[in-house]
Amino acid sequence: MIYNWLRAVELMCPLQIVSVPSLKNQDEDAMATLQTPPPGWNMEADEELAQFLVTNGAESRSGGVSGRGKGREHFVDITVSSEESEVDNILDPDPEVYWESDGSAGQHWVRFTLVPGTIIERFALIVDSEDGSYLPRRVVVKAGSSPSTVTMIHAHSFGLSDYEKKELQLFPVPLQEFKEVVEVHFKSCYQGGIDVRIRGVSLTSKTAESIFLPSETVPRDIFTEDRVSRCPKLQGFEAGQLFHRGLVLSRLAYILDQDLTYLLPSWEVGLEGAKSEVTEAVSAIRQLWPMSRRRNALISDMLSATATSAPSRPTVYIDRMSAKRHQENPSEDKEGKRTVFIQLQRELKKHTKESNYNFRWAGQWSQWWESKFAQEGMIDQGGGFRDVLSDVAEELCPSSPDAPVPLPLFIRSPNQNQDSSNAYRDNYIPNPKCDDFSRYVFAGQLMGAMLRSQEHLVLSLPQFLWKELVGEPVTWSRDFVSVDSAEVRFIESVETISRERFDDAFAGALSLLGVQNRILRIY
Repeated sequence: MIYNWLRAVELMCPLQIVSVPSLKNQDEDAMATLQTPPPGWNMEADEELAQFLVTNGAESRSGGVSGRGKGREHFVDITVSSEESEVDNILDPDPEVYWESDGSAGQHWVRFTLVPGTIIERFALIVDSEDGSYLPRRVVVKAGSSPSTVTMIHAHSFGLSDYEKKELQLFPVPLQEFKEVVEVHFKSCYQGGIDVRIRGVSLTSKTAESIFLPSETVPRDIFTEDRVSRCPKLQGFEAGQLFHRGLVLSRLAYILDQDLTYLLPSWEVGLEGAKSEVTEAVSAIRQLWPMSRRRNALISDMLSATATSAPSRPTVYIDRMSAKRHQENPSEDKEGKRTVFIQLQRELKKHTKESNYNFRWAGQWSQWWESKFAQEGMIDQGGGFRDVLSDVAEELCPSSPDAPVPLPLFIRSPNQNQDSSNAYRDNYIPNPKCDDFSRYVFAGQLMGAMLRSQEHLVLSLPQFLWKELVGEPVTWSRDFVSVDSAEVRFIESVETISRERFDDAFAGALSLLGVQNRILRIY
């Protein structure tokens, strides 16, 4: 009897040309329920259901857990060379507690015994850069089936750039097999220190054997009327239908994670043809991305591959009083030279070459520049930096519908000017009359930097534009409606209108040929 659904898939869908075996005692009704989507189901519903499952906490147990205090289920035991009473601090979520060794330099170690079947993808020690001489400098990592059989698999020396990231990665590449015991030996500490401090661990793993049961992947009780009512694409379907479709998506997402490296082709950054292949591959499985447990690791790898060395952190001087006066009356300076956005761009150019200051190193810093505000006397300890980002976002896309737009890069979308529209009312679109491309480039760099940091730049851009930026296919009725819903409704009605109805409604005002030409120009 086969109880593992993954094994059933392997038997029924082998890569080799072999005879397909028959499964005994198979439940034909259950198989039909999972194989056939509900009537009226489409890709958009799959995308919304995947997001619904993630939002409501439906997860498989296959992935890994990363972060302080969240990895207890990966470890059978943790032992240390000294100060055994503090060993629980390694998994304590409180960032103020830590394990600190006591003894001779170079004699400290931590031994992790892992849950059987756990295959390590990423394993890091969490430290605090303020710990100075207590920071590990050189470590040796050993692994094996028991403490008596461990052998060295990696040695690494850490420096200031590693401490700033707060995570000391122990494995250069993911392991391919289960290791029951992992030992970390601390050979030296930063600045000649004797003892070491460890504030936590970060572990991402996969399991060698995963048997999914419905109760483990998708809880039945999450499909309540209140929750589903917030998802327009899911309304009209029964809770049972959503549950079974959720099971299918969950299992497909698991298979996707196992084969992700084979689905996505290798590529060199900057090769347009290869990037196009990646875009197509990602787009083909986009409905499963929210449920992928390897998505964040893949994004992290991409960001690391495109990272550049960071320049010295500059100090920028911003006159927010002048920017505020301009915001109240933008007509005095239509180019917006007194805005915080333009001041920031101008200040950064003074300190670094434009080609070097591309924000591809942003994740290494808590802030990318130090801000000093004229006539305010504020000392920037992170708050001033975030204030600048907030001011820039408000200048590019003002949140108030009545406020003037201080910069010419974006204009209000047609939806903002249509009282009859009740959707996408706050969106902005690029200004077709603005050709200052250097400022668009700078805005794009700030937007891209958000992927490498924990900061936010809130820009109200329509779904249509976001999809264009990431190379995702767009459609007229689903995506352009986020720009001009009235235009979409008008053209869709004209496409299906009869000549008699058209003449009755628009006789003397429009010609059918003229409207058709307008539609062709838009398409």
